[in-house]
Amino acid sequence: MATQIQLGEITVEVEQKDIKNLHLSVYPPTGRANVWNILLPMK
Repeated sequence: MATQIQLGEITVEVEQKDIKNLHLSVYPPTGRANVWNILLPMK
């Protein structure tokens, strides 16, 4: 199930899942952001 979050003029859709790692990078000078996760097999 996804949830939408409003950040000023930006709408972000958030979906909760079981994940091992989450990476966030923000790149200057514009503040462009990347979010990604690495899926690993659960033992």
